[in-house]
Amino acid sequence: KDALHYNKFALIRNPFHRLVSVYLDLFDVAIDHFSLGSYCFGILKPGMTFKAFVNTISDIPDILKGPHIASQYYILSHSLAIENITCFRLEKDKTALSTFLMAYGIKLTYRNKQKEPYNFMEFYDKEVLNKVYEMYKQDVTYFGYQQEYEQLCDFIKADQENLIQLYHLLRTDSGKWNLLMLK
Repeated sequence: KDALHYNKFALIRNPFHRLVSVYLDLFDVAIDHFSLGSYCFGILKPGMTFKAFVNTISDIPDILKGPHIASQYYILSHSLAIENITCFRLEKDKTALSTFLMAYGIKLTYRNKQKEPYNFMEFYDKEVLNKVYEMYKQDVTYFGYQQEYEQLCDFIKADQENLIQLYHLLRTDSGKWNLLMLK
């Protein structure tokens, strides 16, 4: 049949959370074998930090990144006409997605590979966020993740302010350091 007559849909993820999820899957310390040792001529190394991972992949064009790392906008716009695809944001469109799937008799189960819960925002600092935003700017704007981007900016700003307060707390007026037990 002609592909134009099918109803196409895609599940879209928050690009900032998605990249942390990919990183945790790729660099899972519980797995003995590093499966991406030959990816792009071996540029990804076992044990890379998230920041090193972002710095490395930010220089790779989307066409070479593969489906887990390339922007979602790039993947959809280069596979089919993106305007003919119904996109559901996994975090925001659960009700609409459920209604859509029920109409076609489709059941999807959500599985998270990560065993331990994590806050993806804690992986970001201002420099990393700027690089990730530049890589996934089209995802943020086209799929409506501007609010999540701003929330992440606020989280980083608050985190930096907390570090500054901690710095001042640990320093005495005489320039010596207080020794405190921090939990």
